[in-house]
Amino acid sequence: MSVCTDHHRLYIGNPHSLEKQFFKHIAALKEDDPLSQVLVLVENNLAGIYLRRRLALLGDSHCRVVFLTISDLAYRLARSNPKAGQVKPLPRFTGDWLAAVTACRAETGYFGPLAHCPGFIQALKQLFQELMEAGLVKLPDIPGSDPLRLKELQRLYLYYRERLGSFLSPDLAYRLARQEGLPEGVHLIVYGCHGFSRRQRQFLQALFKKTQTTFYWQATALNLPAIQEVYSWLEVNRFTVHHLQAGAARGNLHILQQQLFNTFLEPVNPVSADQGVQLICSPDAVREVQEISRGIMARVR
Repeated sequence: MSVCTDHHRLYIGNPHSLEKQFFKHIAALKEDDPLSQVLVLVENNLAGIYLRRRLALLGDSHCRVVFLTISDLAYRLARSNPKAGQVKPLPRFTGDWLAAVTACRAETGYFGPLAHCPGFIQALKQLFQELMEAGLVKLPDIPGSDPLRLKELQRLYLYYRERLGSFLSPDLAYRLARQEGLPEGVHLIVYGCHGFSRRQRQFLQALFKKTQTTFYWQATALNLPAIQEVYSWLEVNRFTVHHLQAGAARGNLHILQQQLFNTFLEPVNPVSADQGVQLICSPDAVREVQEISRGIMARVR
């Protein structure tokens, strides 16, 4: 069975129908080549762990199905670029260290009384990371704000960026990742991600040109005004939209998923106790090796 590669897709449905289509999609991608690589972008690592465990629980092939956040993928691709060798890798807790160093520069300025307060350091860290995530070099003008405060924040932000320049910063990582791109033959799935910064959109835009991409969204997300802009952006990038049919709720967990954030449905009484919630564990290293071995043996035969 061959997989269509002539356009991008956006699947919209409830959690149950999305998972069903997602697992069917993975099986189709791996039917011809069990060792083909599939990259799945998720909002956070917890979502990736959940989907991987569900995939393993169903007994389908999870060999070389990689779950990453969009920033993790950007850094992974950037490290493959020769230019990344010219800068130091970003150590853990660099953001905390840089925020503390930058706060020390505020001792003699507008924020002098707050310079050594932990709350001020964390506020600087969050603000500067959000500015960099948005790809901004200059702070936006805020009507009615104190110009001295904005000027001091701008000075601290430029210092923060300057100190970050010796490392593989997010700006540089996304820029190198756009140049590097994904290897040929890799399939890209974006599961449950809605909000993207300008820098992340530029990165995804570069991937769209060479890699078939499939998005999975919950139908309730379309009720959020901010999602409409992303929806229009996907339409501009020639995504075809597929609305998945929602089946009847089966079990208390499915009922909860259908009702969550959906104000248009009538409340449903819970059914009797069921097995809707199960504690599952991720496949261990032995099972991973067994899966790879089975795939190799199947190709040899």
